[in-house]
Amino acid sequence: MALGPRESGEWIAKQAEHVKINPEAVRRLATRLAADYKDGKFTDNYDQWEPHPKTRDKSTLEWIFWVSTLNFSFWTEPGEAKYLVTHKGQKWSGYFSLCAALNRALDQGIPLLDPAFYSTLTLQQVKDIFKSDSGMEIPLVEERHQVITEAGLCSFSF
Repeated sequence: MALGPRESGEWIAKQAEHVKINPEAVRRLATRLAADYKDGKFTDNYDQWEPHPKTRDKSTLEWIFWVSTLNFSFWTEPGEAKYLVTHKGQKWSGYFSLCAALNRALDQGIPLLDPAFYSTLTLQQVKDIFKSDSGMEIPLVEERHQVITEAGLCSFSF
């Protein structure tokens, strides 16, 4: 049985030997964030980042879902080449390399926002979509392949 985020976090906090949660500090932070939100200190600037969508439509939600599903583990070992992707003349690394690879594929007409399409992607197609400039394969490509095809099957079934 899978645990939800809250239950998972609670279980991890209880099991952790080297990490502890300070409930009072969490309360202070929550209070400060709520006050900052009320005072208008949080702005919706998602679309101000170059590789993020500039529209506010269904495709934007699908884009965010797709990127969020695959946004994990871009670390490399010291001395190892970074995973880099160039899109529209700009070179990106980390999370933004994922965004750039998605945008590059969309610019090439690959229908990556369609669950019926991405639920059937092969591992080779995923490798091609995430081809890097540095010659390095995107970290955890097999896991990313599994996650996105499973997400497509779940989305497509609704």
